[in-house]
Amino acid sequence: MSRGRDQPSYLPAVEDPTGTYYEVDSINFLVDNRLNAKNNETHVCQTWTTLLVHVFPAVKGYSVSTEMDARAERLDLQVSEIVYRETRDESVFFVVQCKRPSYDGVVASWKLTEEQLLERLNELPGCKWGAVSIGKSVQFYANSVDSLTPLHTNPLRLDREYQAVQYWLDYIKERS
Repeated sequence: MSRGRDQPSYLPAVEDPTGTYYEVDSINFLVDNRLNAKNNETHVCQTWTTLLVHVFPAVKGYSVSTEMDARAERLDLQVSEIVYRETRDESVFFVVQCKRPSYDGVVASWKLTEEQLLERLNELPGCKWGAVSIGKSVQFYANSVDSLTPLHTNPLRLDREYQAVQYWLDYIKERS
């Protein structure tokens, strides 16, 4: 879809939402209404929780949980898989670090949040994937020893790049 006169030139084109998280009414409502500058990290977390529960359902062996560290000003979500070895165990493989929408576009906020994500991933043995979500933007990462490797060039927009966001969520899910 080409950009119209009323769309800022920096916004990516709107992708077809068919087959993505955005087809779910509750998710598209949250993306469109809870990720605006006036909202806080709790709204970002609420949106991601709903989205992750859809992509990583409990009936398939996944668990989505939140964690807050007030001292570190960190709110994140963890996706784990309940695995069966000799006994049942939980293995966290993906963490989403959430920040309020008003921080989007602030380079220092992205850098700080990436550092917080890396610190959190290093606390979780075997956690391979992470994401930073600031408002409507998200950047996915692979966790290497003591560093994050971006999976794509620029942050993706939850409200426009449905196929790309879904692709990376599925990519992470397939490799969990």
